[in-house]
Amino acid sequence: MKNVKSVKQADGKRLNVQKRLLMVNIDELHRDYKKKLTSDRLRAFGLSVFESLRPPNVITVGSSGTHSVCVCVYHQNVKLRLAAIHITDERYHFMDKLVCNVYNKDCMMTRCASCPGTDILRQFLSDLADEEDEQISYKKWTQTDGSKLETITEEKEEFIESLVKLISNLTKHHYIELSERFFRTEQGKRWHRFLRTYAIQGYYWMNDSATLLPFMAYMKNENGSAFNVSLCLISDHSTHDTLAVHAVLRPVLTHLKSINPLLKKPFASCHGKSACDGIGGTLKRLARENVDIKTFYVSSDSVQNNAATIERRMEQAYVVQGLRSLHCHVPLNSFQLKASPLSGIDSDFKVCDVLPDQSTFTFETCHVNDFIACIYESNGLWGIAQICTVDEENNEFQVKFMSPDGESGFMRGYKPTNDFAMVSLHSVLLKIDSLRHTTRLPRILKINQEEYNEISVKYTNRMSDGF
Repeated sequence: MKNVKSVKQADGKRLNVQKRLLMVNIDELHRDYKKKLTSDRLRAFGLSVFESLRPPNVITVGSSGTHSVCVCVYHQNVKLRLAAIHITDERYHFMDKLVCNVYNKDCMMTRCASCPGTDILRQFLSDLADEEDEQISYKKWTQTDGSKLETITEEKEEFIESLVKLISNLTKHHYIELSERFFRTEQGKRWHRFLRTYAIQGYYWMNDSATLLPFMAYMKNENGSAFNVSLCLISDHSTHDTLAVHAVLRPVLTHLKSINPLLKKPFASCHGKSACDGIGGTLKRLARENVDIKTFYVSSDSVQNNAATIERRMEQAYVVQGLRSLHCHVPLNSFQLKASPLSGIDSDFKVCDVLPDQSTFTFETCHVNDFIACIYESNGLWGIAQICTVDEENNEFQVKFMSPDGESGFMRGYKPTNDFAMVSLHSVLLKIDSLRHTTRLPRILKINQEEYNEISVKYTNRMSDGF
C-alpha cells in the first residue's frame, strides 16, 4: 500500500499528499456532523453531499490496499452483537440501562447501591429481539488483536444472556478508557510525563526484520507549558519479553531523565492506535530522512547481557496480580509501588510488593569482629568496616573502617585503618562473608565479584530512596 495519493490541485498540477485512514464509516461520521450543526442551529448537508466533500487523500477502511482494524475488542464485540439484532446507533451500548450514570466512577467500576442491575437490561434486550429468529447469528472477534473474525450462531436466550454479560463487563473498561482520555487531555497541568510502549513489526519488504519500539512522552516545562517528545528504539532482538523491555527502556529513561522527572503511566489496554503507532509508522516511512524523533539502537547482545545482569533481581521479583488492569504506577521505594486502575483525581491506589524488602538486616545477623558494608554518613559513599561493639539500645554499631571506600578498593583491595565511628542500623547494607586476605600482600583484603555486585545494587537502591 502506498503512503501517498496523487491529488489534483486548483492550478491543475498534481501533488503527492500523505494518506489518512478514516477509522469510522461515513454514516457514523455524518450523524456526528449533523448533531454538531443541529446543536449550533446550523443547516447540515445531506449524506451524499457530505460524502462528496471527503478529501481524496482520506481513504476509508476497506479501500484497496487497506485492512480492517479492531480498534477495541471489548467495544467491538458488543457492537457486533447489537448489529445482529439491527441496533446500529447506540451511543452507550445500553450501558446506561445497567448504571445510574455512565460518567460516575462507582457505578461504572463496581455498581452503586442504586444501580438498576441486569434484570432491566435483560428484559429490554428481550423486547428488542422479540421479532428475531430463534437462532441469531453474529460476528465476533476471537483474538484481542482483532485478527480473526468468526460467525457465531446461538439460541436467542443464550444470545441475550451472553450480551448482558458482555455489556456488564464493558462498563469498567469503558470508564477506564474515558478516564484515560480525559487524563491525557489534562495531564500537562498535573503530571510530568506520559509513556507507552507498543511493538511494531519490521519492514514488510525485508527478510531480516528488526524491532521498533516507539515512545511518546507527554511532558511539562518549568513554566507549565506542555510539550511532546517523540522517541523510537531500534533493536535486532526479536523476543519481546520482560528482560527485553527492561533493556530497551534504559536509554529511553536516561534521555527523559535529562529533560524532566518521570511518572510511568500506560494507556488503557486494547484501545486501538495512538501517537506511538504514528511514531513507528513515520520512522519506517521516512527511515532515510531527517525526522524529529530521537532514535536509540539496542543490540540483541546488549539485551542478553542485561538479562544476565538482572537475572537475580528477576528471580526474586514477585508476581503482581491483576497488573494488566492497573494503568497508573508510582514507585514508592526499591521494593514497592502503588498502582491504580485509573489516573488523576479518581485514582484508587493499592500498594504492591515487587521485590523482597532489602532492609532485613538485624543485630542477630552480625557479631563483634564481623565485617559489614555500610554507608559513610559524612560523604554518602559506602565502605567496608569491622564491628567493634554493638549498642542494641540505640541500634548502632561501633566500627573500624577499612581504606579506601568500597568502590575504589574493589580492584586493589582494602586495608585496616584506625578510623573508628558509630553507624546506625539503617546505614548497614550487608554482612560480608567473602572478605579474604590476598596471597601476595597479607594486609590487603578483597571481596568477590558477586558480593560486590549485591552491595552495589543495595547501595544504589538505598540512595535512590533518599537514604
